[in-house]
Amino acid sequence: MFDVLNTDYSPVLKKWIKIYLDKDSTISGDDGKFIFNHITKGNHSITITLPNYEPFVKDIDVANDTSVVIYIYGIKDNYFPIQASSQKKFKYFSSYGGGYPGKDSGAATWLLSTAKQAGNSIVYEVNEKIIFIHKTFSALF
Repeated sequence: MFDVLNTDYSPVLKKWIKIYLDKDSTISGDDGKFIFNHITKGNHSITITLPNYEPFVKDIDVANDTSVVIYIYGIKDNYFPIQASSQKKFKYFSSYGGGYPGKDSGAATWLLSTAKQAGNSIVYEVNEKIIFIHKTFSALF
């Protein structure tokens, strides 16, 4: 299982996540993989719900040794409609693996001032203030 944040298609392994197959459940391992044993052949539904991620639901047809790759996507905030002389606040969250797994989270505030017409587009002047928290997890030696 992989997570993909917003529209940035750079998959990262998703570890220790609860996955449901119909009413049965399991947890993904350190490698992001998961296994359901003793599942009957036929149609089943995989479901994953996590805070800060789009819900994942997929119907699958199970045969012998069925393999499914899952990508879960971070929630996309709705920034629109944007209005001049306004303020937008939003939170963000991401997690990643690799040599030192970790997570980033925080909040951002956009202060939108003027809007200018540029051809068929509107260009906004934005002052962005970010509160950023970066956590890295490493093994104790």
